[in-house]
Amino acid sequence: MDLEGTLEIQAAKKGEEDAPAVFKLVANTGTPMDLNGFMDPVVIDLTGARFDKPRTPIIADHDTTKRIGHTTSQTVEANRIVAEGLASSSMGIAQGFVADARKGFPFQVSVGAKIEKGFFVEAGDKVTVNGKTFKGPLIVAQKTRIRELSITVLGADGNTAAKVAAKSSSENALQLESRNMKFEEFVKAMGFKLEDLTAAQKTALTSQWEANVKAEADAKIQTTTPAVPDVQATAPATELDLTVQRNAQADETLRVNTINATASRYDGLTDVEFNGVKYATLAAAQSEAIRNGSAPDAFELAVIRAERPNHGQEQAPAGHIDNRDLNAQALEVAIASSIGVPMSEHANGKDFGLEHWYPQEALEASDKPQYADVGLHWLMDMNIHAATGNPWTKSRKSRDYVRAFLQANQSIQAADGFSTLAVSNILENVANKALLASYSAQEVVWDRICGRKRLSDFKAHSFYRLNVDGGYEKVGASGELKSGTFSDDKYSVQADTYGMILGLNRQDMTNDDLDAFESIPTNLGRLAALAIESAVMELLLANANSFFHANNNNLNTGAGSDLTIAGLTASATAFQNQVDANGRPILISPDRILVGTQDTVNGADLFQQTSVATRLDSSDNQVVARNPHAGSFKPSTSAMLNNTNALQMDGSAFSNQTSDHWYMFTNPAVLAAILIGFLNGNANPVIESAEVDFSKLGMQWRSYHDWGVAQGDPKAAQKNNGA
Repeated sequence: MDLEGTLEIQAAKKGEEDAPAVFKLVANTGTPMDLNGFMDPVVIDLTGARFDKPRTPIIADHDTTKRIGHTTSQTVEANRIVAEGLASSSMGIAQGFVADARKGFPFQVSVGAKIEKGFFVEAGDKVTVNGKTFKGPLIVAQKTRIRELSITVLGADGNTAAKVAAKSSSENALQLESRNMKFEEFVKAMGFKLEDLTAAQKTALTSQWEANVKAEADAKIQTTTPAVPDVQATAPATELDLTVQRNAQADETLRVNTINATASRYDGLTDVEFNGVKYATLAAAQSEAIRNGSAPDAFELAVIRAERPNHGQEQAPAGHIDNRDLNAQALEVAIASSIGVPMSEHANGKDFGLEHWYPQEALEASDKPQYADVGLHWLMDMNIHAATGNPWTKSRKSRDYVRAFLQANQSIQAADGFSTLAVSNILENVANKALLASYSAQEVVWDRICGRKRLSDFKAHSFYRLNVDGGYEKVGASGELKSGTFSDDKYSVQADTYGMILGLNRQDMTNDDLDAFESIPTNLGRLAALAIESAVMELLLANANSFFHANNNNLNTGAGSDLTIAGLTASATAFQNQVDANGRPILISPDRILVGTQDTVNGADLFQQTSVATRLDSSDNQVVARNPHAGSFKPSTSAMLNNTNALQMDGSAFSNQTSDHWYMFTNPAVLAAILIGFLNGNANPVIESAEVDFSKLGMQWRSYHDWGVAQGDPKAAQKNNGA
């Protein structure tokens, strides 16, 4: 589409006359524009406008054969699009443009953009875009992709007739070439989905499409040698005749477009039986349905049956490939990607993301056009279609729409037991991925200091560290080996269930708010990670049963326990001096520390720097000392150790928070001071669809996680009170 703008070209500097001309382009927008090719005024939401590439071509009149230059910088600001560029082309049109511009010719700027997502604002409704409120009818372009900048004589505003740049076969000039476009392609090029249009909107778009076809045909007429058609005298058509013809044409257009829309949703389907004939491809059945004047509902029913060939029968034989799961997985990938689930991520020592959770086939299939710009209404319409065989044609702002979707979703699940194409199941799968991504991305420290245990049920599970009484002694002349006996240190951990329910209400579903859905698993994942972190830190700080105590040789106090070179030395020494119940050394060394936020920088310096400032001398000069612990004790930080504003999950305060203490640990996989047990070893939370109360309209999901924490071996950690 064209956006009116202005151009400013800089004069050549002395000695640089042969250098490419530098110019600045400013495209102003923010208010509705009357553009050729659109049935209503169009307003561009600049928050959704972006450049397609880092450098954008600058051409003349949206003609890719008329190159002028390229941008060197480009931005989308609050109320305008700004770019600077060079006249880098050697074409004559570029040289002519520079010469004319320097003489003051008032060129303007037009931005060639593609609508990727848009919506109608009905007559009488209001919408706020770019900080201004407008009244319908109009079209809001939510997402636009800027493909090129054009130098024009006139920009596109209400007083000009410049042609709109929307889309062409090359996708560069972005002109509407309707003669070579099917109607559904024309609608998609305008940024809309055919199935979302009302009957009135389809009729208006059909008229516009037909007008464009005629205009393009007229433009091809050779006026110098006009063709002279045979003329026959006929009676003039009456207004009634014309009305009947228009209605018939509109009905036929709607029929064909509905059949094509159904076919696009089931792309790749084979072996379709329609009207008693089996077609090898969906395209062949689609052509037959259009050619024979078949009803769209009959065609869609045949497609649904073909997509589920074994419904109610025996399972397909081995080797049969059913693309239902692939289609469902591709749809899940498309939704998950649209709500921000990463393709691949590495955080806290873990790799996660869509590339790790889905097969390559699903990742590639998700890029197909039918999965583009999937929203809640797209999914809801899909379920209503599948359950009833009819598209939804009424208002999507009504309570009936939400109720019809919920009934359709239940119907599909009841028919299939567990349908991969039921929206609740699709969203449940997507929610699990978003939950896991959010859970994995949280910067927790519990997994660096806790030993993991697998729990088979909710009973208390006991774990033991065996001690051997007796010596591993030299065998005497008699050759007799002495007997030893076992004793043990016992630790117990028990799992409980933690969880929460969140949901989408009717307002979210009416508003087509996929962002509201995204916030559910994201927040549940964060809370699941935070719940474990909070429980571990509370157990550590509470120091139940005097876990850290002089009797256990794991508590260091006084000035020597501060986080310094000397403090690290003293703590590590006390750690290495630990012995078992029989006085034998445990032979385990520490390799990590846990600090509060006050010691984050200090802990990092002691781990990374070979020399650190230790104190001030009598002249207030810093004394720098060699750090023998560089690379020895990797630090982790938890605000829960010292920040009194940080509360537990139930809102209560943590006990024993201070700004001085810090802890030293060994690798918890070797010996753990804190144990965390997960039911069946599942360290990740899960999310499920949950039933909604009869009095509510909406969908909800519950997330839960089964785990428990407990104290382990006191010899695996040292607490340092600090100074």
